[in-house]
Amino acid sequence: PGGGAADPATLPHVLSLIIMVNEKFREQVNAWQAFETRAEVFPAFFAAVVAAQESEDASVREKGMIVKFLVNCFQSLENAMVRGVCLQQVALPLWLHISRARLELEIRQAPQLEKKWKSMVKKQKKDGAASTPLFLPTLLSSFFSHLASIPASGKVEMETRKYLERVLEFLIDLIAQLPTRRFFLAMLLDRQLVVRARLAPLAGRPEGRLFTQLLDLLAFYQDFEINEHTGQPLSRDEVLARHYGKIQLLQRHAFALFPDELREFALSNIGAVEGRENLQACLSKLSKPQLKALLSKVHLIPAEEDCSDEQSGIWEDHKLLLEVGTVMHQARTSQLDAINALPVYPNENLLWDENVVPSVSFSGLDVLALPKLNLQYLTFHDYLLRNFNLFRLESTYEIRQDVQDAALRLRPRIQTHSGNTIFTGWSRSCIPLENFEVVEVAKPNLGETRPAHVLGEATFSLQGIRDQKLLKEWEQFREHDILFLLTLRAKFKQGENPPNREGKSKEDYCLSYIRGCEVQGMLDVDGRIYNPLDREGKGLPKGPERTVRVKLDPAQYALDAADKAAGGDEVYRTFNILLKRKAAENNFKAVLECIRDLMNTDIVVPDWLHDVLLGYGDPAAALYTSLNPMRTVDFNDTFIDGSHVEEYAASVYPGAPVTFKPNAKGQTVSPFRVTFPKGEDTEVVAESYLPPDPGPYPEQARKSNAVRFTPVQVGAILAGTNEGLTQVVGPPGTGKTDTAVQIVSNIYHNFPGQRVLLVTHSNQALNDIFEKIAPLNIHERHLLRLGHDAEKLDTAEDFSKWGRVNFMLQKRIELLAEVGRLATSLGGVGD
Repeated sequence: PGGGAADPATLPHVLSLIIMVNEKFREQVNAWQAFETRAEVFPAFFAAVVAAQESEDASVREKGMIVKFLVNCFQSLENAMVRGVCLQQVALPLWLHISRARLELEIRQAPQLEKKWKSMVKKQKKDGAASTPLFLPTLLSSFFSHLASIPASGKVEMETRKYLERVLEFLIDLIAQLPTRRFFLAMLLDRQLVVRARLAPLAGRPEGRLFTQLLDLLAFYQDFEINEHTGQPLSRDEVLARHYGKIQLLQRHAFALFPDELREFALSNIGAVEGRENLQACLSKLSKPQLKALLSKVHLIPAEEDCSDEQSGIWEDHKLLLEVGTVMHQARTSQLDAINALPVYPNENLLWDENVVPSVSFSGLDVLALPKLNLQYLTFHDYLLRNFNLFRLESTYEIRQDVQDAALRLRPRIQTHSGNTIFTGWSRSCIPLENFEVVEVAKPNLGETRPAHVLGEATFSLQGIRDQKLLKEWEQFREHDILFLLTLRAKFKQGENPPNREGKSKEDYCLSYIRGCEVQGMLDVDGRIYNPLDREGKGLPKGPERTVRVKLDPAQYALDAADKAAGGDEVYRTFNILLKRKAAENNFKAVLECIRDLMNTDIVVPDWLHDVLLGYGDPAAALYTSLNPMRTVDFNDTFIDGSHVEEYAASVYPGAPVTFKPNAKGQTVSPFRVTFPKGEDTEVVAESYLPPDPGPYPEQARKSNAVRFTPVQVGAILAGTNEGLTQVVGPPGTGKTDTAVQIVSNIYHNFPGQRVLLVTHSNQALNDIFEKIAPLNIHERHLLRLGHDAEKLDTAEDFSKWGRVNFMLQKRIELLAEVGRLATSLGGVGD
């Protein structure tokens, strides 16, 4: 394609290749394999794509396809062929297309680039033109042109709207990866794209909801707390210093230029003027020419003499100038504070938001207002944040399916004589509520505005439930179980049937409100939390009525309280259904809170893992051989005998002699400590040693490994025992579990002061590993099984949380008894 000037590629031909690549990406098929056979012509093909994007012959729909192709290209930077042409488009020459004011600001913030910039400009003047045509300036102009074509009212062309949404997706991708963000962000800020797009008519129309959500995501990454040129995340203090510096610069120029109009603003403290309303009030005192002069002084818009005729027309809008000055200087909520204020449970609005939680399988033909899981991330906070948002929305989709199924089965109808909602159907996962009330709202913690915690009590009746298993489920909720409170308001009278069609909104399922909650416990006869282990407790009530105390989401409660103060409903007095989900599907809250807690702590990620995790650097740098591997390793009982050691040494160090050192009894038997060759020392030394004596009784005998690991498996065990990242991959039956168990055992004996955390994809997989670890030479007091299904462990001891507490209490009794016997034998007298 695009072989040369004598044989230029036609627009239909280029579009056919673009459509092929886009379709392969949609089907998750390798799209670049066919191009790699002629990698030398790919730059010419990419130039033809850029020319097609700028062509007046291409329709809006075809331009949308081209932008989708560019999205796929910049999401494939791991491919050297694609990376070579893509990164040229977002390199330093991009700054040739920004205003002189913005250029000065960027050079001031990154002085190390000044020398490179001058060298590049000198080379450009010598060559006469840029070596590589850049398409991003033209793409932004096309974006603004199509955005301006949409009126405030009337018909919105669907293809134009989709094109604009696709361009926003592309821009988000560019600033969400460090290699493409570094120089392109300056152009985005120079054009003030986010502010101008938010003031466009499309942003205020119902058809522009997805467009607005994409703008919010673009604004989030535009203001992401990172240094674009060093890649280092910014601390809270550094973010505040940046913000204060912007306002102080504005105040200095305001005082110098307009001492009469803005004297009070210029002399005020930052806290008094950084609010949006205060900023707008102060800047509104200036006329349009005055505001243009002030904003050009702080490098937010081009100076009058630097503007072309087209650019001059843009900055003649007083509303736009006022918004630019306000948005760029107003106080912003930190990203961490915004996440902490976000409700963990989905509400009725999020459940049916098609732009973030589509009801049908995503085909890739449209855009979603979601962050992507790239190969590269800006910071570790960015990595956690994307996982938090995507997991939250994934769980929201599953919850919506359960709510839809329950609402259809319950068949809510309007009672004829009373007009109330009654339920003519039945669902195993739901039970009608007789009453719900909020019983406690704690005062906010210091520095917070939401309540510290909110408690509620839900009362329901078990009358009519004959299934004993189901009855047990409803009256024996466990602590931390997740429930949902629903308000269903019927739309049809008794005897009427709704039309047979698929529901697409919450109204189609008669849902008004949904709130999540966490079980604190069932209430006993005295209204206290029921504890089956409490022998003095009076137990659950005798009748069918039950009450469960729950913890509500404080963030959601604060939002509902604000909505009520503005004239909204009293949400918590309307609930009429309690919904439960299967435990295996209902752990989303714990996962989300774990991710959020990680974002709120100073996570210490090892240096060797940090860059690999974020997608930078060489993954091989995280292998133990690239770090500081231990020369002498206690393999414990990994090796069965001396010949097993020789077998491994021969495969790794061919020809190296193996020297054995006997243990204190003169035996050369397992366990072994192995010293590997280093430098001029070429021999492998295997030292046998005597493990601690477990005791004289047969039941105290030490259980040894009986698996004769292959050299490859021993290599994996050695890698797992050392510092570094180890992946053990293989089909079923190749010994992955046994290898993992031996790694745990070796870490336990090599690093007795360290803790080991085992995480698996399922409870059953964890039980399988735990049952193999428990019999090993690991003291029982050092083992703990957390999570559900701990009771299904096939072990003699109870390794659950309460089992470990009982074990330690029993151990205390045994030790006290030993002390008593010792005191008696010595004739001692004690209390």
